[in-house]
Amino acid sequence: MANLRDFNLNFLGGDEQTHTIDGDFFRVVSASAPLQISFDNGPFVTRIVGQAQKTRQPFNRVRIKSAVAQVVSLAIGFDELLDNTAVIAGLTVNTLMAIADQNISLPAVVVGAGLTVQIAGANVKRRGIFIQSSFANDPAIIPLIGGADVTALKGLECMTGAGLPVIETTGAIYCHNPGAAAVTIRAFEINKV
Repeated sequence: MANLRDFNLNFLGGDEQTHTIDGDFFRVVSASAPLQISFDNGPFVTRIVGQAQKTRQPFNRVRIKSAVAQVVSLAIGFDELLDNTAVIAGLTVNTLMAIADQNISLPAVVVGAGLTVQIAGANVKRRGIFIQSSFANDPAIIPLIGGADVTALKGLECMTGAGLPVIETTGAIYCHNPGAAAVTIRAFEINKV
């Protein structure tokens, strides 16, 4: 028995080739258009690149037709050729490009004793914001971060030198200082460009 062999065939278009080849397997390795293949004068089957077939009975004669001019590569014989190469034809791929980010360091905001102050205005382009209580603040004063309604009883605590996890909001952000001395709040904003 002959092993699997590669055959490179040149078709002019509308022509047929007949080859004496012993085997029970074939694979269309490369072809730009469909082929028609017949074994031992049996019926023609249409196959495209990447398709393979093992026949029920061994054959010794192969007829191949191509309606168009093309160079074709076939693997024919005994054994099998496994191929995990992906072939994608006639595919339209729509992609969405990720929007770039713009990093903005906001000015430090001083929040007086007992006051609530806006530390970042509303921003529809904002993806997220980091907020930190300055290392220079009195550690006994724990400012609270939140919306316009933040008070000593509601909001997120932001201890001296500590930062909050990224807050994903486009809304305005405020700080309430429940202490007897001013505190400084720092912010870093990530915006969509």
